[in-house]
Amino acid sequence: MNLVLLACVAAMSVQTPAPKTQVMILGVYHFANPKRDLVKTDLDDHMSPKRQQEIADVVGRLAKFKPTKIMVEGLPDGDANNRYHDYLNGKYTLTVNEVDQIGMRLAKEFGHKDIYPIDWRNDMDFDSVTSFASAHDPKFMDFFTSKIGEATKMMSDLPNHSVNDNLILMNDPANLKQGLEPYIRMLELTDGKQFPGADLVSGWYTRNIHIYSLMAKEVQPDDRVLVIFGSGHAPILRHLVEVSGNMQLVEPNNFLKR
Repeated sequence: MNLVLLACVAAMSVQTPAPKTQVMILGVYHFANPKRDLVKTDLDDHMSPKRQQEIADVVGRLAKFKPTKIMVEGLPDGDANNRYHDYLNGKYTLTVNEVDQIGMRLAKEFGHKDIYPIDWRNDMDFDSVTSFASAHDPKFMDFFTSKIGEATKMMSDLPNHSVNDNLILMNDPANLKQGLEPYIRMLELTDGKQFPGADLVSGWYTRNIHIYSLMAKEVQPDDRVLVIFGSGHAPILRHLVEVSGNMQLVEPNNFLKR
């Protein structure tokens, strides 16, 4: 076999890598501020003309990603997609919720027939964690209290900045990593028989793994997927995308900073 033929055979044997699904995880704060999260604060009215202009600016920046699917923090058997269909038909007025303000606006702009609610919920017992830590690990309680204080301060400062600047701060990889630290520290809460920290953290990971599963079953290799969820979910979802092998993580700040 001559060298030319060998080269042809080698070229034929090289397989073109399959395209990876582009996935952007946009961590957000809840515009409607339902106060269901551990850290609660008061926000200014995001339906005000000033905030609406800022949200329109964010939507314009994210539109440069050109998403083919938009996935949101809503239960699959809920009414989010029905509300979106009503919005398309002029029968629904957008509420302050970020699902509406970012997700539905973008989906309509790109002519999407549907949005994809992919949330999955379970119960997590924070009381057992704090009770155990108070009795057995006061240093953890000091750490946890300081972290709650830091998060509360950050949330209370949101009204002083634009929506875009707030989202840039929340989606900074270093900040996202710090947001996961309290959960990892909770794993140390055990006496060898009780594992309240591990129980809570496993519940948090379980929720996010289910969310990822619902996302993964909907994507195709050539999709550009925008996932809009509370920023606390972002570190785990980002990690799952990064190690998936068939998805490529897209940094939201590459678009929000443009």
